[in-house]
Amino acid sequence: MHSFDEIAPRGAYAQVVEQLEGRILRGEFPPNERLPPEAALAAQLGVGRRVLREALRSLEIKGLVEIRHGVGTVVRRNDLSSFLHALQQNVRSFLSVNRAEAEQVRHLRLLFESAAIDALAARPDATCLTALAEKLEQQRQAAGAGDAAAYQRHHLEFHRQIVSALGNPLIDMLYAQVLELMQPVMQATAARPGVMRGAIKEHEAIFSALQARQYAEARRLIQEHLQP
Repeated sequence: MHSFDEIAPRGAYAQVVEQLEGRILRGEFPPNERLPPEAALAAQLGVGRRVLREALRSLEIKGLVEIRHGVGTVVRRNDLSSFLHALQQNVRSFLSVNRAEAEQVRHLRLLFESAAIDALAARPDATCLTALAEKLEQQRQAAGAGDAAAYQRHHLEFHRQIVSALGNPLIDMLYAQVLELMQPVMQATAARPGVMRGAIKEHEAIFSALQARQYAEARRLIQEHLQP
């Protein structure tokens, strides 16, 4: 005869995750408080210990709890910062295991940056333009000094600054992970002075279009710039 752990349906695991997540989010288990011992909690929920362990691992991935050896399961913060941190880790893991193709990454970047330009068209942001001008000047200085690493960093920050116009921390975090995928490609080409000069020229054109509030032109330039 099989034990409950061996025959527990997948639904039982999902229900345990849902129940515990709800109790944590409602504050029944406050941050920094330990959950009841494993045996007691499993009995309370009416499941086997293996099902409970799987559920707790899922909650740990979500950033809701931390499983500490010799201590037990401790509730973590349940605020936005904690969720963003957990989501960032999940996105990074997914992208590293499921290698996105270059065209898929380019398409995603174009969606984000086009949406950001639409946001700027709806509500022009002088602060964003000032930051873009600063990133552009930093690229020029890095290229002039032959510092490919600094150039690459400021190049990507220029694009992150455009997307920040959306004012959405979730998108900012996701886009940062997307740009991580671009670094190996850029490392192979960014050291070439001609490549740096060409990219800076394209950034200057994008910036000029945004500054002149020529948003359709800025979108066109972004699309050209992101072409392989």
